[in-house]
Amino acid sequence: MAMTQIIEAAYMAGFEPSSDNLPAEELYNEALAYLTDLTIH
Repeated sequence: MAMTQIIEAAYMAGFEPSSDNLPAEELYNEALAYLTDLTIH
């Protein structure tokens, strides 16, 4: 459940995945990286 919440939060913050066909774990990893990247402007 936390995985889904992380992904949803990333989308709400403007996240766009690198591909529309990512497996759930890769999507989660990209979303988490997006949310923890302090260089986003």
